[in-house]
Amino acid sequence: MARLTHLQALREAAGVSRAELAAASHTSEALLARLEAGTARAHRPTVFRLAEALGVPMSALGDSAPESARAPDAPAEAPARESSGAAIPGR
Repeated sequence: MARLTHLQALREAAGVSRAELAAASHTSEALLARLEAGTARAHRPTVFRLAEALGVPMSALGDSAPESARAPDAPAEAPARESSGAAIPGR
């Protein structure tokens, strides 16, 4: 499990609310609050969904979220994103 030490900063930099990120990553707001506070750790699929929703590599989320912790069906090399904005709909 990963400690996501940079999650809140990345979410705020993307300009999205906790509710928006929760919806985009299929995660509860309560879990996001605990992850941001450092009182919970995320499983690999959750880290993957959060990274996808924020448009960042998994390794950007925290010290314990290595790039090698990809979701089982994720490609070895993700294609470069043209947009630097979040992958949250409507943004």
